[in-house]
Amino acid sequence: MAKNLKRFKVAGIGEILFDNLPGGRRLGGAPANFAIHCSLMGAESSVVSSVGEDQAGKDILSELETKGIDTSCISVNSRPTGSVDVKLCPEGQPEYIINENSAWDYITISPEALKLAANCDAVCFGSLAQRNETSRKSILYFLESAGDQCIKVFDVNIRQQYYSREIIENSLMISDILKLNDEELEIFRVMLGIEGLNDRQTLGHILNHYNLKLIALTLGAEGSIMADREEYSHASAKAAKVRDTVGAGDCFTAAMVYSFLCGVSIEETNEFASKAASFVCTKDGATPSLPAEILDEIKNRQINTLQN
Repeated sequence: MAKNLKRFKVAGIGEILFDNLPGGRRLGGAPANFAIHCSLMGAESSVVSSVGEDQAGKDILSELETKGIDTSCISVNSRPTGSVDVKLCPEGQPEYIINENSAWDYITISPEALKLAANCDAVCFGSLAQRNETSRKSILYFLESAGDQCIKVFDVNIRQQYYSREIIENSLMISDILKLNDEELEIFRVMLGIEGLNDRQTLGHILNHYNLKLIALTLGAEGSIMADREEYSHASAKAAKVRDTVGAGDCFTAAMVYSFLCGVSIEETNEFASKAASFVCTKDGATPSLPAEILDEIKNRQINTLQN
């Protein structure tokens, strides 16, 4: 990274676990994937979560540290380390069996985590880790403790029955950026009573009603949409041979947030995030290293933004 570029401080808070994929065990959990992708782009990344006292918990901490992720805000408790059984369906789409009563259902906020909150440039959270009251309260406490300069990113990640209107609306009210996919948008339409609106109208309603700074909608093979109060961008999906889509959405979120922090335009942000996520779809696992040409692209845009 060029010396004149700021190293943003970002955090992912919520579930951390092992995805049990057909090809073997892989580190997972959307907040952790987000933190790893941001780190690969040049950010100083931390994960706020909990693991068990078991070998899996030790393995997670070791793997994160190897990837350069700060683990000082990951607590250890007596519950088993989280795991998810992942089945890949046709076209690489994953189905998840999420084990309950996991360590990440009991996240606690330490003094180190509060210090991180006060100094974060961006924090990403979702709905899944809020399924348990203990973790939900901890996540909200961390977000409330974050300074006004911290961008709060709600990457919905609706899974199975682990969400409610209360969780969704409370999360929207404290967020600056929302990222969701087309299936989640349909759930939002019904939940928020805004059926009958097209995608652009729906995003506009959510953007204004919850006073968001940015909203992103991923559409799979149809690309992605990003919008704020002035710009609306539709990026086409980048042609790629899909191996699996695990982690692609988390990469999209990381690329979007990193670009937002760099001050890049909505259109360029959308194109970069789409390109990065498409690359992840061509690889096994959730957090493959992005090729140099993609990383150089965002760094050059950051340099250009600083010079203008």
